[in-house]
Amino acid sequence: MTALKDVPLNAGDTIVVHGASGGMLVQLAVARCITVIATASEPNHEYLRWLGAVPVAYRS
Repeated sequence: MTALKDVPLNAGDTIVVHGASGGMLVQLAVARCITVIATASEPNHEYLRWLGAVPVAYRS
């Protein structure tokens, strides 16, 4: 979450969140209209889509 506070991110920017299934950073970024590419295991992809992220399997 430090990244959202310390890095000047704006609506329309894109970030990558590794191990994103915890969801908090994803929710905060999506609320600021930041595109989130989220790495997570495949069982968590539907949840990340529901949060508004673009999931990517980190094991493939």
